[in-house]
Amino acid sequence: MSEQLPAPLVVVCRVAGVSRSAACEQRRRRGTSEPPRRRPGPIGAMSDRELLAEIRDVLASSPFVGEGHRKVWARLRCRGVGTSRKRVLRLTREAGLLAPTAKVRMGRFAAADLLREVTSERFGSVEKAVASGLALRYDGGPCFRSEHYQVEIDHLGIARSPAYHYEPETNGCAEKFIQTLKEQVLWLERFATFEQLRTRVRELAVTYNREWLLERHGYRTPAEARKHLLALAQAAMA
Repeated sequence: MSEQLPAPLVVVCRVAGVSRSAACEQRRRRGTSEPPRRRPGPIGAMSDRELLAEIRDVLASSPFVGEGHRKVWARLRCRGVGTSRKRVLRLTREAGLLAPTAKVRMGRFAAADLLREVTSERFGSVEKAVASGLALRYDGGPCFRSEHYQVEIDHLGIARSPAYHYEPETNGCAEKFIQTLKEQVLWLERFATFEQLRTRVRELAVTYNREWLLERHGYRTPAEARKHLLALAQAAMA
């Protein structure tokens, strides 16, 4: 009958002349294993179970859907719950609460089809040079830089107005808000009339300015960020 010695695994492996990986594999096959190890570092003021309950409450009480772990972490701080962002990420990942990410990207053929559709709607056809005088703003996505898409631009007679990196004047800010509009309203709700849609979009704009958190502004809402910037400008003029 074997007896379990109160010795560290590394010492036992050194004396027996075997590797620790081989010893762990033998333990696994025999159905015995070490107790689960706790993550390193302090546990914090709240246990994982308590913090996960707070995270679920934050997500349930938020007026938005699909908020990521960074905004959840920021909203916890507003509640006075201090914890690390990495811990919030770990708990939301383990609980399946991470925000969904888009996996489907527009291809060069779909982008060109959309361009022809819009041109036909606006100018009545897709004949050569039918859109002369029109400038197209597009970003550096591979579908827009592809030869197929660029040839279509030349055929329609459209002038190029590429968006440059790190410039707020480009289409990035508008595209981000359109994405938010889709995720929060258009993909979730149905509208019987155009006026209902218009009203709902205006409601989202009000809620967005009052409660949407912007990471680039230190997790302030647009209204808070505007107030902060105005205060800095007034202080600089004083």
